Amino acid sequence: MVLRFRRVEFGYETRSCVFLCAFCFMSSKNSSSSKSRSHYQDAIMHMMFTQGDGPRPLEECQDFLLNIIHEEMQKIVQQANVIREQMWKGMKQRKSQVVLDAIALVYQFRRQPMLLFRLITYIRNKESQLRKMEEVGKAKDDLQELEASTLGIMDNVERKMNFKYLRKAVESIDVNGVLMKLFDRNPTDLDETELARSARQVQRVRKLPKRVYSNFCRSRQWSFFSKPRKKNGFQKMFLDWIAMPRATRLTTDILHFCAKELVAMIVDSAALIKENEPRAWTALKNRDGTFRTAQEIGTKEMEDDVLQLRHYREAIRRVPGRNKPHFKGCMLFAYF
Repeated sequence: MVLRFRRVEFGYETRSCVFLCAFCFMSSKNSSSSKSRSHYQDAIMHMMFTQGDGPRPLEECQDFLLNIIHEEMQKIVQQANVIREQMWKGMKQRKSQVVLDAIALVYQFRRQPMLLFRLITYIRNKESQLRKMEEVGKAKDDLQELEASTLGIMDNVERKMNFKYLRKAVESIDVNGVLMKLFDRNPTDLDETELARSARQVQRVRKLPKRVYSNFCRSRQWSFFSKPRKKNGFQKMFLDWIAMPRATRLTTDILHFCAKELVAMIVDSAALIKENEPRAWTALKNRDGTFRTAQEIGTKEMEDDVLQLRHYREAIRRVPGRNKPHFKGCMLFAYF
């Protein structure tokens, strides 16, 4: 009887330990997911401000845009996985993992040369920034700084090879030689869409008061990979968020470029819709479905620069090709 009791007690304790371990694992997982969600909510708020929204975007607009970015980035990852599997089966000569992963992403840019040129410029600028940082580091003779910099030698070497790997990836998908000519273009050249977007952003910034402009400068330091005074530790969080189990440095940079470009595209389009919106469209819906007139809204709300949810929904609706049944990719590649 005592032996049975001990066995039951031992089994009870074992089940309790297993349950406790599972509970701790789930709680740590939930805390990490809530931490990443909090970071992305802050990042999307600041990025929306820099791209044309007000200093304090509406929470419903933040949630809407964040869900759209999450959904579209997962589409890019899923499409890349399909392309990688197809290439691996039909490839006669095996390529390195870095080039193979880059091809799976770059292949989705094949019909958008202007977007691909922006990606090339983005990777080139990252490499040039790294070189400038190394030149500044070589000018310093502080031994401690040199010892600390050796911790990131492998990361810097990998970043130097990113542009080379990107060139190989584009070369492998270029059939008629048009895409490879993008590497010979002047990096300062901007396409018409980016020029118009930059011009609108300059006009908005010039109208900002001094206090709001200082907040705008701080908001420019935010991204999915960084925030003020902290620029490390967000890459893995970002990959987990978009369900990317593993990624090289180049593929991580390409995915980050796509996420930033999506935010810029949607927010700028929503801001342009608001600017061209007739005054009669300023009526908003009440909770019961009825509309409020401009007099009921008040002049303060009408003059507010914050974008409304209808502007973002209209910007998504106007993306050409997104709702077509044959298109299953990200809206970023349907936009051009």
